[in-house]
Amino acid sequence: MRTFIDTSAFYALLDRDDQNHQKAKRAWVEMLEEPPLIVTNNYILVETFALLQSRLGLQAVRRFQEDVIPIIQVEFVTPDMHRAGTAALLSAESPHFLRDSIKTINPSYHYLW
Repeated sequence: MRTFIDTSAFYALLDRDDQNHQKAKRAWVEMLEEPPLIVTNNYILVETFALLQSRLGLQAVRRFQEDVIPIIQVEFVTPDMHRAGTAALLSAESPHFLRDSIKTINPSYHYLW
């Protein structure tokens, strides 16, 4: 199984005060015990780095880079994917468009929330 992880899941995992921290921690431990392929993309990483630095500081970014990044697969968004995603977003009316579109693009992914 492939599990796609977004910024909210990464943040919840690293911020003990986040309302979803325990849920994220349990999910992370389960994934490490019976590893699926853990996937994210380079856009999510940039967003996560910025959020971690802003809210938790540079040490949290270092911890994420050293402890989390090495065990996940990072897929890079191509220019064509970016253009298609941007066009679809700008024409969408659903507030959950990004989450729903990722599920449509790759239904083999499992999502944490």
